[in-house]
Amino acid sequence: KRVTTVNKTIWEVRISLFNDTYKDDAENSPIKLQAGKLMGFALAYCDNDNSKERENFIGSVYVDGEDKNRGWIDANIFGTLKLINN
Repeated sequence: KRVTTVNKTIWEVRISLFNDTYKDDAENSPIKLQAGKLMGFALAYCDNDNSKERENFIGSVYVDGEDKNRGWIDANIFGTLKLINN
């Protein structure tokens, strides 16, 4: 869900987590989340307003080096997210 008020936008997303047995072409069930769960996490926003190339790329973690497109290939760049009770 996206809500924009004047110059502020809030995005709400749903994320499902799977264990190491996940297969792309199989029926997979997400794991049950619990307080204290640690997981690798990175979020990126890419902007393109009808041009041939991406215009902006904003990410939640710093990626060292020239190749900034590592998040979909290499989970080693992820930050750590810890679930807590609210």
